[in-house]
Amino acid sequence: MTSIFSFLQSKFALCKAFQQLEINATKNYLFDQFTYWLSRYASEKAAYLNDYFLGNKGLDYICNDFIKFCFKEGILLDSHCTLESFQQHNKILDVAIENELMKIKRKYTINLLGFGLGDGNYEKILAKNLVQLKIAREVKIFGFDPYAKQEDDIVYFTEQQLSNDTATIFDIIVVRWVLHHVHLSQRWKNLINCINRCNPGALILIIEHGFLEKKYLDIEIKLYTLFNAIFDVVANIGIRPQWFTATVPDIGANFFINYLRPCDFEAVKNSTISTTTQKIYDIGPNFPNQTVCSMRVSTLGV
Repeated sequence: MTSIFSFLQSKFALCKAFQQLEINATKNYLFDQFTYWLSRYASEKAAYLNDYFLGNKGLDYICNDFIKFCFKEGILLDSHCTLESFQQHNKILDVAIENELMKIKRKYTINLLGFGLGDGNYEKILAKNLVQLKIAREVKIFGFDPYAKQEDDIVYFTEQQLSNDTATIFDIIVVRWVLHHVHLSQRWKNLINCINRCNPGALILIIEHGFLEKKYLDIEIKLYTLFNAIFDVVANIGIRPQWFTATVPDIGANFFINYLRPCDFEAVKNSTISTTTQKIYDIGPNFPNQTVCSMRVSTLGV
């Protein structure tokens, strides 16, 4: 345990830890911020991290304490540089997503739902690509996100509307880096509602991270999960710090993190209308890794 804290408290040693875990990390602005703030936190909160590795404190507790620590210490990140740090990841992900989109049956109008879509920019890019690829003549974008700043060209659903308004039927649902931030009590209810309102042949894309393909020791898995979670916190602080500060004085009260397991994808499939898990695959290999689950709504009987 002592050796873990020794490298958590040093930026240089943290990078060596990635090499030992055989994890390739992209060295950029965001990674530098991640290693800087994690090493500072580990130096001051070794006892808390010790409790985490011993199983006495959960990952969510550590993340919330880390959030408060960062803001107390005056964290201020450049949003543009933070977003730029995801360029390489986004390029790799875009190729994987485009491959899945090409399997969709061509239609004049496609209804695309962004589940937890944030500002909706990613969904707008997908819509533009669908038209350019001649998969659709037009794409209507819908959104479900209680925290979204609403845009005029996106139709937003509330939880009540998802349950009551059945007029809109979706052809594509994109759930990108969202579910691990949704409390377990609410994680599946609204998504399952959305999937059950899909057309036959509809595509559901769930993009997550935090999975490990290789077999690791339990202590290594806890370490890698910690890396993912702290990186996640720093990235969100860089992109949308107001998400954390909106609940002052309880900074970070909206933040929750609990990573999915591969079996969760099967649970979604078994709770919805005739959906099949078409493909689950990891893309990367850069930290943090990305896992894509591609599901299709059955066309049987249509």
